[in-house]
Amino acid sequence: MSADADRGNELWTRWSTFLERIQLQQALADARSAGRQEEAARLEGRLAELPEITPLEALQANADLMGMLTAQRWIAMRIAQAEGASLEQIGRQLGISKQSAWEFMKRRIDAHENG
Repeated sequence: MSADADRGNELWTRWSTFLERIQLQQALADARSAGRQEEAARLEGRLAELPEITPLEALQANADLMGMLTAQRWIAMRIAQAEGASLEQIGRQLGISKQSAWEFMKRRIDAHENG
């Protein structure tokens, strides 16, 4: 596996662990308020197994993931175009307009040429 893939997996794990902790904390609060002691104990145990992820750490992981995905999106868009897909088709797949797809491509090309 490449270093980028390893980094992506690490970031995804951090982000998803943060989200799982939030869900478990809410379920734990619900179980406690409803007097479901066994369920609360099980949820506490699961929470104890998960590493602590602060909201800021989760946001950083999310931002890093988005950056990686943006770069990969540009690569896939270029390949799709090279294989004959129109910007309209590409935009439709991404849920954006043809114009937005073109603007995204242009920004990436400009950044690539200037960076």
